[in-house]
Amino acid sequence: MAWSGLPEPVDPKIGAALIEAAGRAAFGDVLLDAAQRYDFVEEVFAYRIGGDGKPVIVASSSGIARSDERVELFTRRFYRDDPARSIWAETPVGAVFARRVHASQIMLHDYRAICFEKPAFADKLCFGWRGQDESLFLSMYRRGSAEWAGAARLAALASVALSAIAQKPYQPLASLAERL
Repeated sequence: MAWSGLPEPVDPKIGAALIEAAGRAAFGDVLLDAAQRYDFVEEVFAYRIGGDGKPVIVASSSGIARSDERVELFTRRFYRDDPARSIWAETPVGAVFARRVHASQIMLHDYRAICFEKPAFADKLCFGWRGQDESLFLSMYRRGSAEWAGAARLAALASVALSAIAQKPYQPLASLAERL
């Protein structure tokens, strides 16, 4: 008997690929590829915050030019003004959150202009988990203003991705001098 109205779980092979890529530079590309199977996603960005509240990049992947500049500006300046931070602040410790954020909800002009208007992003889906000592954030961006047809599947994917991130923090490759 088939159940109706339940969201589809993440394909186990996609979930396994995400878990395997966690902690490596390829994680962002694997996540973007997986998200694009479920809906029209053009960019993914994930970070964690600790006690100081500053973002530490976990993953970033995009099919749109200048994503590295957007990431750098976000982590240096704009993270304080991201609506996801307000959502996180309202979330109890140990809980998860998910919300759609429209470009029009970005109040800081520079942030909206650089991170939404220039790449022509209409909105993003924000997912996260608020922990005691650290928290995780994951955003999926796209152009166009239609409804997210695969939002439930993306939420399931975000759950797997956040679990993978929590399990294996990103460790950038040490320089040759550090390895020696």
